[in-house]
Amino acid sequence: MSMQIEQQCTPLQMAPAPKAVLMAMAAMARDDGTCQPSLGVLCECTCFSRATVQRALRGLVAARLVEAKAVPGQRSAYRLTSPESTAREQMPRAEGVAA
Repeated sequence: MSMQIEQQCTPLQMAPAPKAVLMAMAAMARDDGTCQPSLGVLCECTCFSRATVQRALRGLVAARLVEAKAVPGQRSAYRLTSPESTAREQMPRAEGVAA
């Protein structure tokens, strides 16, 4: 678990599902930002459905907060990247959440 990654992710403002998925991944990440959680584990940790977690992951990848690598026959590998202001601007926001 990387406390540094969790601390970097905590202040980011975004919709609840991507934030919950990002924080769950941050809690599982090694110091280099890599993790390999299954969708089932992410669903269990976030209390969101599989479809919601998949949408959240796509949004996090699109915002360049997470890099994903499909590994045939295994779980996908993820790397959490350093939050950048441009990435934060691309994340969907919950209503009423200021930038």
